[in-house]
Amino acid sequence: MTIHWTPEALTGLANQLTYFASYSELAAERLALKVETAAQTLGILPLSGKKLRTARKYAVPRTDLILIYRVTQDSVEIVALLDGRENWQKRFKP
Repeated sequence: MTIHWTPEALTGLANQLTYFASYSELAAERLALKVETAAQTLGILPLSGKKLRTARKYAVPRTDLILIYRVTQDSVEIVALLDGRENWQKRFKP
């Protein structure tokens, strides 16, 4: 399946990478790889995330980040990348 990132999801990714890079470029690169691997996993196993009302959520392994996404007939649309430690349910109503 094709992976599509919404502008909000790309902004969330950019914010996380900027934050990590302020401490360590290597940490930011590792985080980017983990997120990309998680997105690729969703392309192969699109129903692997937990079902929400109108979307699904997938925890990025070995991080506190979660991907909020929707599955269409031929693609996975990643609609947000959020910090799972925050109260993301109030910020994002899937």
